[in-house]
Amino acid sequence: MIRENAHQALQDLREVIGVLRAPVGELPQPTLPDVRQLVEESGRAGMRVDLAQELDGAVPDLAGRTACRIVQEALTNARKHAPGADVRVALTGAPGLGLTVEAPRGRGPMTGPAAARALRTPGRPEHGPTDRGGWRLAAWLPWPP
Repeated sequence: MIRENAHQALQDLREVIGVLRAPVGELPQPTLPDVRQLVEESGRAGMRVDLAQELDGAVPDLAGRTACRIVQEALTNARKHAPGADVRVALTGAPGLGLTVEAPRGRGPMTGPAAARALRTPGRPEHGPTDRGGWRLAAWLPWPP
């Protein structure tokens, strides 16, 4: 467990350093389709993540980027606070993007920066413990029809 955490911390640090070194205009911006890649990466890291998407229409870039970042941070927190738990990610809507990240169990909040990012959006964020002892982060992000 210590080795895995140390490896993950080094990997996270390398990613941050890479972003800091990149010229500002050349930074890649995540989009909603990148959520699938995040889920796959989490699977390769040993997490069991179920992704459900029911979207009608094209999601605007801003809502897609915000959703992708929220999911990314929530999956990172789930890996830290609910190791071994099955995690469910759901994306629904049109117009308006609903997203939910839920872990059925965990030692602590799965929210942290993801909740903070969701709270800064013009949508409706919710986060906290579930009735069954897990953690849930949800947000609704508006987009024009």
